[in-house]
Amino acid sequence: MGGLGSGRSGWLPVIEDGLKLDLRHLRRKKLFDPSHMYRQVSLQWTFAETGEIRASMTMTYCTTPGDSWLGLEYQITRDGERIPVKETFRLERFDQPFGGYRWYLRCPQTGRRCQCLYLPPGATRFRSRAGFRARL
Repeated sequence: MGGLGSGRSGWLPVIEDGLKLDLRHLRRKKLFDPSHMYRQVSLQWTFAETGEIRASMTMTYCTTPGDSWLGLEYQITRDGERIPVKETFRLERFDQPFGGYRWYLRCPQTGRRCQCLYLPPGATRFRSRAGFRARL
């Protein structure tokens, strides 16, 4: 363990180096509050060392029964050109066995439910971890 040649080779991007959108974290910070039927919030990611803004986006969500969704609007820079991106994800509410409920997103790549979406370096769209499995 830990010998010569072990560890990551460094030639593939790592999903943890990108942006992470976690419904559980957003709920704790009161940025995702399902009691609001419709809401729009601004999100920012900062560098821990400097506090400089790394990325920002607008998140809009609707939690009405039968039509629940989460929308993201952001820009990516590719070859020096800023490209606007709009994405919409389906939100699903699942009741828990002993009361309460949990919210999940549907990954458009895999169709599976998840609570975290990722945007790794070089990617243009948010997907679940499993949605990037083949490329990372």
